[in-house]
Parts: sequence; C-alpha cells; structure tokens
Amino acid sequence: MSTQPTPADVNALLHALIRILSGVAALTLIFTAVNVTLFAVDHHIPWPIALLLDPMVALTLATVLYADARLAAWGIPPPGWSTTLRWSAGLAATLMNTWTSLWPDDRIGWPRHADPAGVLLHSVPPLLLIGLTETVAAYRRCTSLLYPSDAADD
Repeated sequence: MSTQPTPADVNALLHALIRILSGVAALTLIFTAVNVTLFAVDHHIPWPIALLLDPMVALTLATVLYADARLAAWGIPPPGWSTTLRWSAGLAATLMNTWTSLWPDDRIGWPRHADPAGVLLHSVPPLLLIGLTETVAAYRRCTSLLYPSDAADD
C-alpha cells in the first residue's frame, strides 16, 4: 500500500539530499583541487595561477546548482544553459583529472598507453558529483509536482 508523502516528508527528503550532495561535493572538490592543480603545474602553469583553476570550476558548478535549486523550489524550470554549464564544468573537471591517465605521454589522439585504473580512479569523484547534481535536480522537480506551493518554503 502506497501513501502520499506529507509536505514535511518532502522537505525532509530534499534537505537530506542537499546534505548528502554537500558532503560528496566537499570530498570531490578536495580531490579534484589537488589533481587539477597538479595537472596545471605539470603543464607549466605557475602555482599561484594553477591554484585558481579548480576553484573557478567549483564556484561555477556551485553557483549553477544553487540557482537551479532555488528556481526548482519556486516551480520555475531552470534555463537550458544551466544544464550545459553544469555538464561543461563537470566534464572539464573530469578531463583534467583523467588527462595524465589517458595520455601519459602527452600525445593527443586515441589513448595508446592509457592507465585504465587511473582513469577510473580519477573520473569517479567528478562523475559522481555530476550524477548526484542531476539526480537532486530531478528529485526537486518530482517533489515540486507533489506540493508546488510548499516548495517555496524550502
């Protein structure tokens, strides 16, 4: 027997998802910050500049996630560009994380000497974050259909 959740149940679910996303995001950002900074330094970017690269991507992703969450809470669908920006930032972080494992010899093309374990190891955190952000956005849209007027209280 299925029962419809109360507005409090829906809010509790959304708040739990946001806490989980925040935890995964924090761990992912630490992991990618180190990898992206080392990637930039290995490609002759000075340390002070290299340290800026990952926060740029992370701040972009955090801003879009926050804006999309607020729009969804108000029942307003986010613009298509936000999905494009979310995926671009996530995929850029994934590529920078996996670059050395895909092309250890820096020869662009089909990876001939790739390290599959390294690709997997370095792609899991950013791909988890992309997947989780898309899932939370989808859950928000689903729950806003249940109680559209209560979503704004979020």
